[in-house]
Amino acid sequence: MATRPWSPASYDKQIDKLPVPNHALAARIRGKGFSETKLAAVAGVDVKTVARWVRGESLPQTVNARATADTLGCDPQDLWPDLFPTMRPPGTGTVGVSVYGSRAVVPATVWTELFGGAVEQIDILVYGGTFLFDGVPRYCDMLTAATERGVVIRFIAGDPDSDAVAQRGAEEQIGSSLAARCQMTVARLQFLVGAAGLEIRTHATPLYTSMFRADDTLIANPHLYGAPASDNPAIVIRRGDAPELWREHHLAFERVWNPPVRSKPARNAPPTPWRTRWLEPTTTTTPTRLLRTAWCLPPPPSSPTSTIGSF
Repeated sequence: MATRPWSPASYDKQIDKLPVPNHALAARIRGKGFSETKLAAVAGVDVKTVARWVRGESLPQTVNARATADTLGCDPQDLWPDLFPTMRPPGTGTVGVSVYGSRAVVPATVWTELFGGAVEQIDILVYGGTFLFDGVPRYCDMLTAATERGVVIRFIAGDPDSDAVAQRGAEEQIGSSLAARCQMTVARLQFLVGAAGLEIRTHATPLYTSMFRADDTLIANPHLYGAPASDNPAIVIRRGDAPELWREHHLAFERVWNPPVRSKPARNAPPTPWRTRWLEPTTTTTPTRLLRTAWCLPPPPSSPTSTIGSF
C-alpha cells in the first residue's frame, strides 16, 4: 500500500481532530475580492493548501504565511495570531519578537509547526523538558521524521547528578523531582539512538534560559528565580526580525554545547582571579549502546558537558 510523504501540513491534519476554521483568513480573502484559487496563484502556494488553512486543518510555513499576508495587505499575525503573535517595536532600541506570558500557554500547534517544519537544524537546551513529550502530540514521531528528512538534531538535557540541577530543584521547591525529569527525558530519547544526525548530551551548567530552535526560529524560555519554567515567558525570536538577539541566544547554546575548558595555573604562578585562559573545548563520549548507568554520568572535572550519544 502506498503511503503519503510526511509534511507539516499532513501532520497537523492528523493531530487536529476538531479543526477550527480560520475566520480571519476567510474574511481577508473576501474583503480583498479574492477567491481561494486567486490567492493561491498570487501568493505562490497550492490551492489545496489555502483551503486547508481556511478550514483550520493546517498551519503555514513562515515564508508562505508572509507571502499570503503580503498578498492580502496585512501582517501574518492578523491571519494566524497564535502562530505569529508579533508586537511591533514601540521605538528605537527595541526589536520585534513574539512573547507569550508563560510557556504553558504556547499552543501545541506552535511547537508542532516549529519542529515539524524544520529542514536543517533542531537545537534543544533544557534541564528536564518533559513537557515536549507530554504536551506536544506525537513528539517522538516528529523527531524521527525530522532525522529521516536529514535534519541535524542536538538535544542537551540537565545532568541529574549535577549541583546545578539540585540547586534548581531546591529553588523551585520540588526537590529531586527535577533530577527525575532529566532522567526521564534522556530515557525517552533512547529510541532515537542510532539515528543519523542526532546527538544527545547532558550538561551541568546553571541554566538561565531554555532554548528551542528550528532553523531560523528560536523560542527562548528565561528562568525567573524560584518559578518553574512553565510559568515563565516564552519569547519567539526569528533571525530575520531580530538578528542580533537571535545570534546572542544561538551563541549561548553553543557555549553550553561546547563548553570551554579552564586551564590549570602553573605551580608558582601568581593568582590572577580576573583573567582566565581558555583552551579548546572537549567532551566525553560514552558507548553507543546506552546503559541505564550511562544516561546521566557526572561530567569529567574538566568539562561541564558530557556526550551520551553521538552519531
